[in-house]
Amino acid sequence: MLTHQRLSTYQVSNILGGVSILFVWCADDAKAAIPYCNRLAQQAHKCGWASQEEQDNTTEHQCPWCGTLWAAEPKHFPKTFEQGNVYYQYLGKIVSLACRPGIIQVRTVFKLLPSNEGCTLLGAKTGTVARNVTVVKRCTLQLPPYSADQEVAAALKARELHCVPCIDCTECPLNAINKWYSDTFTAVYDGCRVFAQGVAEYEPFKACVLFNPGNKFVIAGFEVKEVS
Repeated sequence: MLTHQRLSTYQVSNILGGVSILFVWCADDAKAAIPYCNRLAQQAHKCGWASQEEQDNTTEHQCPWCGTLWAAEPKHFPKTFEQGNVYYQYLGKIVSLACRPGIIQVRTVFKLLPSNEGCTLLGAKTGTVARNVTVVKRCTLQLPPYSADQEVAAALKARELHCVPCIDCTECPLNAINKWYSDTFTAVYDGCRVFAQGVAEYEPFKACVLFNPGNKFVIAGFEVKEVS
């Protein structure tokens, strides 16, 4: 049996998909998402995280952040997170339908803080609009020279070194305290194209960070972008 500390990107997807009370594949939301996609086709837009307006328009019947499984959706970075609960949760973001069909990359930049306990790992819930999520790649970061108040900015510009695949949270070898790391995966994102292919339900693609009991870390950046 999987535990909350032994989750791969694939396992997060499968486990979250089994929580039927939280994720109802709702045809009503597809009916709302289709005209939203039509509006996107008529205007300039940029790939990124779904705004509150988009979530209100396309996930009204799903309540995507309800339940204890999800911590509050993080809105701004950098931010320090400390898990005081005795159960694990996920810090999640929804990939916007504004992202064009193709390969997308999701990446976090983070540092484990001195009182941290337990492991963390980037994951995904593909919903009805994405597939083929790769194994998470974790890299140590080599920061350029920086002043005391510019550490976060330096981390976002850092060079990635010594990258390893992290299928399992507890066995990922790169987890030292006070070190900066990046977690990255790619996925095939179908987005609005699925509706032209006859898909009648919409469940968004969520990228999520495993938030274990005792975790304390700072996330400098959490981003999604198109790569092809």
